[in-house]
Amino acid sequence: MRKAFMLLAVCSFLVGCNSEKKNSLEGVWELVEARYTTAGITESTNEKFIKIFTKNHWVGFAQAPNRQNFTGEGTDSELLNAAKTFGMYAGTYTVKDNILTESVEYSFVPNWEGITVSFTIRWEGDTWIQTGTLPYKALGMGENDTESYEVWKRIE
Repeated sequence: MRKAFMLLAVCSFLVGCNSEKKNSLEGVWELVEARYTTAGITESTNEKFIKIFTKNHWVGFAQAPNRQNFTGEGTDSELLNAAKTFGMYAGTYTVKDNILTESVEYSFVPNWEGITVSFTIRWEGDTWIQTGTLPYKALGMGENDTESYEVWKRIE
């Protein structure tokens, strides 16, 4: 009887979860285009960048192409290179109207932890485009902020 009750409870929970309205960002996204402008100079990136959104949380992973393999357990130089070519961010988020606000709780760069960044977003089918300002100056990471333009495509 106890097993039947537990099974019923789990099934009810799963049905309840599935009946909740899913927001537009929930899923897995891949960065397909990015331009960053700092002090009038615009650059693009060839990093692989994936973001995963759940109902309230997000995590992002960035990786430079052509990362070098370790020759053993990893020398200090190899470990430094690996750290320079991989990034991770995570936290909570909200979407209201066309504003995505990401709160950064975890980051491979300590300066980003505890900040909130807002982006204007718009949709084109299964593609989301976001623009905003990355606060490098306020974070002590440069003399100027960076204007970002990113195009994300749903992959799952």
